[in-house]
Amino acid sequence: MMNREMILPSMSREEYQQKLLYYQTELNMLQRYLRDNHIPLIIVIEGLEASGKGKIIEELTRPLDPRAFRVFPVFLATKEERMYPFLYRFWQWTPAKGRLHVFNRSWYIRLLDARVKKSISRSDWYVALKEVREFERTLIDNGTHILKFWLNMSKKEQKRRLEKRETKPDLQFRVNKDVWKDHKRYEKYSEMLQQTLMHTDTTRAPWQIIPADNPESARIMLLQSVTDRMVDLVGKEFREVAESARAELSRRGA
Repeated sequence: MMNREMILPSMSREEYQQKLLYYQTELNMLQRYLRDNHIPLIIVIEGLEASGKGKIIEELTRPLDPRAFRVFPVFLATKEERMYPFLYRFWQWTPAKGRLHVFNRSWYIRLLDARVKKSISRSDWYVALKEVREFERTLIDNGTHILKFWLNMSKKEQKRRLEKRETKPDLQFRVNKDVWKDHKRYEKYSEMLQQTLMHTDTTRAPWQIIPADNPESARIMLLQSVTDRMVDLVGKEFREVAESARAELSRRGA
């Protein structure tokens, strides 16, 4: 695993709510800044089954204007989509200027699945990784910012969450024999993940590893990383806008 892994101390429920409000306020201002300055942004949220992607995306998008963002849950390609090049559908889902697109899984998980299950040769896999790097470089060259996150969950914690899902009627459908087979391949996924990250962790589109065994800490870390990375990318002007927004929020007694 890469060493770019964040560490956040444990926190009380009150501290969690305070931090959540803090970063959601910044995210609201960030979205306005992107919109007003015509900057497109892609946020990729990756991780194995039950790693908490859905809840993180829920908290990430809660403070946003729904007119200027979209969430794309990535499923297996349809029969029609498989008639086109691998990245065809993802090109169609890239954001226009001033828009924010969040990917719940992405072009990465399908490559990872294919390599773990050996449905793609090693040489073809390397070609596909090169295509991904070129895809991201083209987007960045044309002004799109890309933030990539992997939710890193232990095998023990994944097992616990899958078993918990099986006890809940509204979540049972998400746990089937294929999910348990993938769980048994946890070590193989970890091995191939390291290779995937090694080949796609670039200076302009680096990966951020989020420890996900503690769900609340993972949410705060990801929101913090999004705002911090965007400050690095768009400059101090955004930070000034966010500070002003928080001051106004404080004056209103929120």
